[in-house]
Amino acid sequence: MKFTGEIIEGADIYGCTDILACNYNSEANTNDGSCLYSSEYTLNYHLGANLSSYSLLTELDSEDLAVIDFADLFSEDNLTSVLAGQSAATFIEGIGWIGSLSDLDRYAGYWLKLNQDDSVDYNAIPYGQSIGTLDALNNLLSADYVPNELSYSLILGNNLI
Repeated sequence: MKFTGEIIEGADIYGCTDILACNYNSEANTNDGSCLYSSEYTLNYHLGANLSSYSLLTELDSEDLAVIDFADLFSEDNLTSVLAGQSAATFIEGIGWIGSLSDLDRYAGYWLKLNQDDSVDYNAIPYGQSIGTLDALNNLLSADYVPNELSYSLILGNNLI
């Protein structure tokens, strides 16, 4: 081995070596199995209030997303309000978004108020590593990490994870 700067030539540098992965490491020369892949999902919202969180949303790579940009994910003028724990934003026709909530944090939950049913297509990670079954009734899911593997099966009724 020959030492050059901080990298020893020939030394194993572990990481994701797949250029198609979300967490590709250009310095890695040994794949450690940590590669994560994004996949497109559809999240359906209904008229009125919807409770959601977006910890796996790849659009939030910078950890937060402006409310005005988040609103663009929905049909035109459909998202009217976003409520967080201690802040909120609402859309006023002719004025735009107002309120104390300016950015969405990927690790927080939000109440979203919509004028009509809507579906949002978004990219999320991990690809093929989460398996779940949701019931027809109330379910609340949230995660503040990117799991390597997550499996769950919910029973009929209200579920809180």
